[in-house]
Amino acid sequence: MTALYLILSAVSAQTISQIQLNITSSGMAFVTEEFTISGSEPSVELFIPVHKNLQIMSAGIGIPYTSRNVEGGFIISPDQQNIPAGGVKDMTLNYETQYLTSKNGSLWSVSFRTKATPRKTIIKLHLPSNSTILPPSPPDVLFSVDRDSLWLYPQTDEFNFTCNYEYAGGPAVLPKDVPEINVVVAIILTAVIIITAVVAIAIVYHLIRKRMASSKSVGKVEIEKDVVHSEPVASGEHKKTDLGEIEFEFKTERNNASIKQTVLNVLDDEEKNIVSFIQEHGPDDVTQAFIYKTTRMPKSSLSEVIKRLEKRNVLECRRQGRVNWIKLKKWVFD
Repeated sequence: MTALYLILSAVSAQTISQIQLNITSSGMAFVTEEFTISGSEPSVELFIPVHKNLQIMSAGIGIPYTSRNVEGGFIISPDQQNIPAGGVKDMTLNYETQYLTSKNGSLWSVSFRTKATPRKTIIKLHLPSNSTILPPSPPDVLFSVDRDSLWLYPQTDEFNFTCNYEYAGGPAVLPKDVPEINVVVAIILTAVIIITAVVAIAIVYHLIRKRMASSKSVGKVEIEKDVVHSEPVASGEHKKTDLGEIEFEFKTERNNASIKQTVLNVLDDEEKNIVSFIQEHGPDDVTQAFIYKTTRMPKSSLSEVIKRLEKRNVLECRRQGRVNWIKLKKWVFD
């Protein structure tokens, strides 16, 4: 089968926020595109390959569309009659196709090109479980790997991509004629495995604690409504607050890893400042309150920047009570 490119033609008023391609073990692609169109444009055309089960939705309601055959696929035009002039509408396009993938022996390829909104579009390519992702082509594509998935970040209006992967298949299944293992033997083996795992965890924990102890100092932390900053104190010093004080240990080492230049190139100034700040105060996560207290960036602006970076898989957030902990993803480092 020859792979046919996924082509999504968009007018300037269209903003593509996310495209998901879920590939099954048989090579079937389930495609979902989230985009916004404006009522000020006379028409929007989407070019898609041969497909089935096509739906265009908005707020859970099906949107009528027209379709005409062209070489290699179809031109789809969603109905814009209910969009007021100057207004916008969020839409979702769903369909299935086998014309994005091809197979040569054990090697699979998925190829597509698409219109994109630079620095806004995220393409999530989900491959079958137990797939081995080979280096993407072209090599200068900005991407991150998440298990059997690739997150792609287009930086141009026209985005072309080809990915090769090997699919190992599901877990091995024993033939029916394999004799059952004696129950007593199974219990003994299970106990041995559990004991071995407990001992291994204890050893690793001991080594980690020993290593951390060599690079920590004892100090006090100042408490307000949440943990906002900390500093070492001399022996015998106290810092009193309304909510009391606690003794703690903190790391004196800094994160010396550098951020990939390809990542910095696609960030605006505010995003670069936040990424650099978190990188400087790593390698562990920091609180959003600490970033606000230190940088003095307005809370609304800081929250928006953090949401954008989290959506683009640059950082991850972890909520603990009223405290929002933030750290950079490993893939952004050289």
